[in-house]
Amino acid sequence: MKALKGGWKRARVKETSTSSITLLDKITSDSELLIFADKVTTFKPTEVVTGTGTTNTLDIFGDGSCIACYPFDGNAKDLSGKYNGNENNVTYVEGKFGLAVFTNVNHTSHVKLRGIIPIFDQSNVTFSCWVSNINGRRLDIIAGASNSNWNENRAEFATTHIGYYDRNWNYHLSYTPPSDSGWHHYCFVVSNSSITVYIDGKPMGVKEGVSRVNLASPCYGNVYCLGNNWYNIANNCGIPKLKVDQVRIFNRALTEEEIQILYNEYEKVYQTDISSLNLSAKPKRIYIQTNPAIYISKTFNQDTSQPDWVSYQANLKEKLKEITIDTTQTTTTQLVTTNDIALNDKLILYNNNDGIKEITVTQDNLIYDVENDVVKVDISSLNLTQPPTKCFKNPTKISIAFGEDVNTNTYQPQEVEKREFNSADNTITTTFKRFYDVDKAGRQFKVKLEGYCDTEVRELKVNLWTQKTSK
Repeated sequence: MKALKGGWKRARVKETSTSSITLLDKITSDSELLIFADKVTTFKPTEVVTGTGTTNTLDIFGDGSCIACYPFDGNAKDLSGKYNGNENNVTYVEGKFGLAVFTNVNHTSHVKLRGIIPIFDQSNVTFSCWVSNINGRRLDIIAGASNSNWNENRAEFATTHIGYYDRNWNYHLSYTPPSDSGWHHYCFVVSNSSITVYIDGKPMGVKEGVSRVNLASPCYGNVYCLGNNWYNIANNCGIPKLKVDQVRIFNRALTEEEIQILYNEYEKVYQTDISSLNLSAKPKRIYIQTNPAIYISKTFNQDTSQPDWVSYQANLKEKLKEITIDTTQTTTTQLVTTNDIALNDKLILYNNNDGIKEITVTQDNLIYDVENDVVKVDISSLNLTQPPTKCFKNPTKISIAFGEDVNTNTYQPQEVEKREFNSADNTITTTFKRFYDVDKAGRQFKVKLEGYCDTEVRELKVNLWTQKTSK
């Protein structure tokens, strides 16, 4: 599989010059970088210097507004030492920064935060955290109880809504949660009579005219439940399975700029010298080569009597990663998108007249407008009759090995026989088909299929035929 390379991930850049770059994403001397400056070039660092970041810092803004910070690096201690949490049936796993707490043991899994200034009793307060394993689910990040039986939620910040309880559930604000299991930053800002929710640094909505009469009733015992809710704990409604990291509580409403700082928080910085590139302009975009993610590895065995031929076919249905076309700049000869595009990306373009067209991003067709920081792709070779209306990135790559020992044979990239696009659900069915003369392959025939993609595989069907010609 060494012949298969992964895609490029856009790096978070702290600062750049024509002679050095400082990134917030980890790089080593083995990393391969793609640098956009006055020219587009690849670069392999010879030496990387690391420095400390802003994580695990209580007073991140230097004004004393952060009253509690929970890094969850193996315990529930607060960096201020005043509001340490109590773990209840939780584990610690790899987090956004270091470790994170995971409420995955049973329905009672949670961290109890006791004695902190009640979140909902403040006119101005901000709650910030990183959460993972959402997958579109409704999950309570933090909740307070309304009575001594601990079986009702007084109020809650959740992945889908902000709500409070006053005999009936009333939701101040609902929003769409991330649909994946990756790490996402949530920030809840209470400012007098309004509540604003930010997910990954972007405002998801604001609710004005929130009555503090409803929100301010003290949560029973001044205890908050993190990573679960009291009703679930009392009634055994299921295991929450929520990962939580880097929780911060502020005694004021943060600004949008400060929320961006929390969202772009970094554990370390990585600096390397790029003076050897002789750039005349400092880099604006930098990408890091990522490793391929293997999604399938199967071996098909077929006992034969020394077949004369073997035919192999795989039908793969996948939901491709759609990228947004900038229709104001895209033409029949030039593609401009609002998403990241890098070298070796495989693009599938579609319009009603021309159907599906494919192009690989290369050094020759990748154009970078350094002044406006716009990446373009020259698509004139496709001879389109109208501009593309849809664009998809990096369809699945498949390779095979065949013979008596598939583990030692060379992988062969599969030729695509056809692609069929379904505009109703943005899925593409790809047929890979090959014919082999294997009369010298021996009595047992094997096919090993491996590949990777950054798409959602919906269906994979493999058919294998062998035949011995009658003499």
